[in-house]
Amino acid sequence: MRKLKFFPYAFREYLVLVVVISLSVGMLNLNSNSQIRWLQSCVLSIFGTFQQVVCWFSEYSDLKKENEQLRQENIRLAYENSMLKKAYLENIRLRRMLKLQQKSKYKLLPASVIGRNYKGFSHAVLLDIGRQNQVKKDLPVICSSGVVGKLAFVDERFSVVQLIDDINFRISGLVQRSRVVGVVKPGPGNECYLDYVPLHSDVRTGDLVVTSGYSKIFPKGLEIGVVTEVHNPENALFE
Repeated sequence: MRKLKFFPYAFREYLVLVVVISLSVGMLNLNSNSQIRWLQSCVLSIFGTFQQVVCWFSEYSDLKKENEQLRQENIRLAYENSMLKKAYLENIRLRRMLKLQQKSKYKLLPASVIGRNYKGFSHAVLLDIGRQNQVKKDLPVICSSGVVGKLAFVDERFSVVQLIDDINFRISGLVQRSRVVGVVKPGPGNECYLDYVPLHSDVRTGDLVVTSGYSKIFPKGLEIGVVTEVHNPENALFE
């Protein structure tokens, strides 16, 4: 497809025709015969139609160019919006990390997730820290909202985290309000169960469950989750 700026070259034959027709019209204007006037009308009609087509092509080319410019502008604005959103979320994450560091009595090491679904686990992530960062297997992994999991494998530069919703993950949990103890294990979806709780224990919807401190891995008081439902099966020893 040729661009419009080459129009005179691409349509030189038509330009010659237009010139010839224009001269003919000029000569016809000198004659007042009715047949000549009819011919003049036909020529002007054809000439006008041709001009409309030329104008349409010109407008189409301009609209196409403008549409492409708008498309590029939309792409640029979408990219800038994405970068601003990313910076905003990163700012929130850093603020939470700083707040967690300030209120924690333990030494915390920040890390970023660089991979997911590590082989050998149903739910795991890969972190960008390893032995060179003085970390070792079974260290707890937490975030601002509570327990994430534990380090299941540590390499020189990377580590694998077994997440709390991994099918083989278990952690001792404590209902903060009533001090009832149970074992937290993964359930369907993104939920977990507080299992092995004695029947008729004081556990209510909305109770906060934290680490009990009975584990060698997780210190006492780390948030695990909130009770959303309580089940009391008949003829059972545990809820």
